[in-house]
Amino acid sequence: MAESIFLNLELALQRVLQLTQVPEELPSPGAIEIVDGNGTEPAAARLTDQIRQQAIELSHQVENLRSTVAHNAEALSQAAQSLQETDTSGSLMSQNALSIVESAAEPAAVSDPSSGGGAAGVRSVLPGAPR
Repeated sequence: MAESIFLNLELALQRVLQLTQVPEELPSPGAIEIVDGNGTEPAAARLTDQIRQQAIELSHQVENLRSTVAHNAEALSQAAQSLQETDTSGSLMSQNALSIVESAAEPAAVSDPSSGGGAAGVRSVLPGAPR
């Protein structure tokens, strides 16, 4: 027994929009790397350099996060579109199957059993069906 998958396309698109807005709110790498400090004393200069190195590392991580979020937003958008297309094609397949079943259930109007409805109709439409 197959289970149904429900897709709220509007909600999926809202999430994609939210995901794409978050990276825009993050500061740029140049803004993160700005470190001002006292360079006149050796200890203060070392501390400022350490903080600057940490800021550079943080800016790289932010760029990696920005790229990952953009990639995941695109993947979510493609998955939603794919599910929507699958739902549409599944609906068409079920309509086709329903019409085959309905045509098979109709009584044969002609005397030739291979050209009418009923079981003969199913056999004529579905090759390989048991005779």
